[in-house]
Amino acid sequence: MGHQVIVIPSLKPDARLAGLVTDIREEFVRSGADAPEVVIVNDGSDASYDHFFEDAAANGATVLTHEVNRGKGAALKTAVRYIREHYGTEYGMITADADGQHLPKDILRVALDMEAHPEALVMGSREFGEGTPWKSLFGNRCTSFFFRITTGRSCRDTQTGLRGIPASLMQLAAEVEGDRYEYEMNFLMDAALVAPFHTTTIETVYFDDNKGSHFHPVRDAVRVYGRFLRFLLASTGGFLVDILMFMLFLRLFTASGVAAEGAIGGSDGPTALLFGMSLKWESIVIILSTVLARICSGIVNFLLNKHYAFRSKQKAAGEAGRYLVLFIGLMAASALFTSAISSITHLPTPTKIVVDVVLFLASYRIQRAWVFRKT
Repeated sequence: MGHQVIVIPSLKPDARLAGLVTDIREEFVRSGADAPEVVIVNDGSDASYDHFFEDAAANGATVLTHEVNRGKGAALKTAVRYIREHYGTEYGMITADADGQHLPKDILRVALDMEAHPEALVMGSREFGEGTPWKSLFGNRCTSFFFRITTGRSCRDTQTGLRGIPASLMQLAAEVEGDRYEYEMNFLMDAALVAPFHTTTIETVYFDDNKGSHFHPVRDAVRVYGRFLRFLLASTGGFLVDILMFMLFLRLFTASGVAAEGAIGGSDGPTALLFGMSLKWESIVIILSTVLARICSGIVNFLLNKHYAFRSKQKAAGEAGRYLVLFIGLMAASALFTSAISSITHLPTPTKIVVDVVLFLASYRIQRAWVFRKT
């Protein structure tokens, strides 16, 4: 276990911090391992807390300091850079909270699992039951569900701060978007694309109903879901363009087809060939309206997703090519499902709305994992 550093981001700690450093080092030594390196990041605590950090340093920790509060994500990035510069790129890290919620025996368990699963992201997963603060339980259930539907992978405890990050993911940890609480969710979602997960059960510890947490339930929740919310707003803009253009083309084609229906047999029978298929005029109108509306909205949506939702800095040409492939696939799915279902319901616009909502989550997952994937 010589290639792991324990990292503890800390804001306004108490006397438990120095004791935690001692307990961690003693727990490792009792197991027969060397005492681990412990790096604490003082994330802008004022001078009245200096003595707590000095005590932790006296107990064997290295203390890094932010002059102002920059957020938990920024603190973890500072630790990553320090580890890579002072220990080497073969080192990983174990993140733990400063408030004593992560027991030394569980930190050791994560370290042992990292040895057994060197390429995996190891997560200390809590068991939620009686005594769990409602906001912690509710928040974790929400983020776990969100993680499942947006990545297709299961994670029982997305909000755990006890994580074993292998050396292979340290570069990713240094570059993930976000400086505050959103960082941990963003890292988890990005890591899900490139690494296996390994879960180890840890003890659930809360002090005073978790009142020591610096997590703001509204402001920080918006940050945690920020990437998806930006995608939602960008998609809403493209969606409105799509629906408005669909309704416009539908009206234009329907009006122009009234005379054609009488000339070619009426709306109840085959009226024309489209790509070799004999279709009713109603179906032709819906398909053409869907395709043309999607072309207009696709251009708008690509620009919004690249520059706003995913904030991609990759070359536009490659992303545009991948987006075009996805665009054609979604357009075909939207057109075919809308046409097939509306032939039964005879409600083309409401049907299109329902179909596109179903395709929305699939689009997010594919764009995050493939179209705008960071190299």
